[in-house]
Amino acid sequence: MNLPDTDKFDAELEELELPTHNTMKKRVVSLSGSLVKFKQHEKQEIVQFIHQSVNDFLFQDGLDFLDTMIRCNPIGQGHNYLSVICANYIGIIRPDDSKKPDKKAIQTQFPFVDYTVRS
Repeated sequence: MNLPDTDKFDAELEELELPTHNTMKKRVVSLSGSLVKFKQHEKQEIVQFIHQSVNDFLFQDGLDFLDTMIRCNPIGQGHNYLSVICANYIGIIRPDDSKKPDKKAIQTQFPFVDYTVRS
């Protein structure tokens, strides 16, 4: 069995032009139609709807209205779409078997990781 060349992988990883945290924030706001905002909560940055009325609208058949082509649970599909985006964003993380990952460091480097793993 051949093991992958980790040096080559690391070199290729360094050549990638990954989106910055600010770029990802702008994408999330843009994809939401500016209906979300980022705010600090308990030393973490979270994403929330700009107003409770947005949340109420979306949970009262609003997503069905926005996309009549959705045949399944629109709320679940929305969460799935966002979690796929976030998973792609953090998908290049390669576990280091030599040490236990530092949760705080990962959350700082990848602020969407909590949402991704819970969605």
